[in-house]
Amino acid sequence: MNNTGVVGKYKLVVHKGNPEEPTQVVDWFDNLITNQGLDSLGFRTNGSNFYYCKVGSGSTTPAVTDVGLVNVLNSHNSSTEIYGFTTTAPFYSWRRMEYVFTPGQATGNVSEISVGWDTTNASAFSRALVTENGSPITITVLPDDYLTVYYEFRLYPNLDDVTGTVTIGGTTHSFIGRASNVGTSEWTGYFAGYDPPGNLQSVTCRDGAIGTVFSNPLYTQTIYTSYPSTSYAAYVPGTYYRDVTFTLSVGQGNLTNFIKSLFLDTHEGAFQYEFTPNIQKTINNSLTLTFRFSWGRYTP
Repeated sequence: MNNTGVVGKYKLVVHKGNPEEPTQVVDWFDNLITNQGLDSLGFRTNGSNFYYCKVGSGSTTPAVTDVGLVNVLNSHNSSTEIYGFTTTAPFYSWRRMEYVFTPGQATGNVSEISVGWDTTNASAFSRALVTENGSPITITVLPDDYLTVYYEFRLYPNLDDVTGTVTIGGTTHSFIGRASNVGTSEWTGYFAGYDPPGNLQSVTCRDGAIGTVFSNPLYTQTIYTSYPSTSYAAYVPGTYYRDVTFTLSVGQGNLTNFIKSLFLDTHEGAFQYEFTPNIQKTINNSLTLTFRFSWGRYTP
């Protein structure tokens, strides 16, 4: 299980048409990703978790069971998106959406905010009170004001090892699972929250030990398989994980000294696994493995 931490943050800019000349700025503040938001990561695709932003005038403290705002003023769909990743600690990839409320669309006193997948007030992926230095505030948006909202969604790779045993072909193997190539474009942020975790792009079999979280497995021989035969278990609400099963056919992944490690490249990031003893896959057999990709609210 690879438990990836998830976080969201908001920034609000009030202006007359040019966000570079603001009349008021509420710099980045934390949100609460709801339980239904965590569930939504398990099955929604194409970035739909963040399609719409809603602003409101409620003051109730956010709770994980929230599904919407207390009092909605208006909603708006995202206009632009950018993405990236950090190269120093703390390591995370990010995807940032921009929502522009034009004059008249957010007029009033704004004290709460959310993003979600549709225009109904039951689709909150996250909810937050507008805060400054940790304290709730209210901003006043005049009839001729623009309100630009930025929402940044982050994925924090788990830097701790995952260990266990697995039985393959009657042989019990111990394994070590570890994030790979952290701080590189493998964790680009392009797919952060875009598709469910674990969307597999490739599997690489190697005969060497795994590397640190900043590298990938060693090898004297390596075999790369792009988009192997893969199936995805249906997401079960409340579990916050997704099981991904792939199969290497009789002609795939056959190393002279057998498989010591696997390197998995997914949409969200890269992972590596080491097996003891080596997995003795040959041209006479296929190999089917199931990996569990999990997520939860990030705690520094």
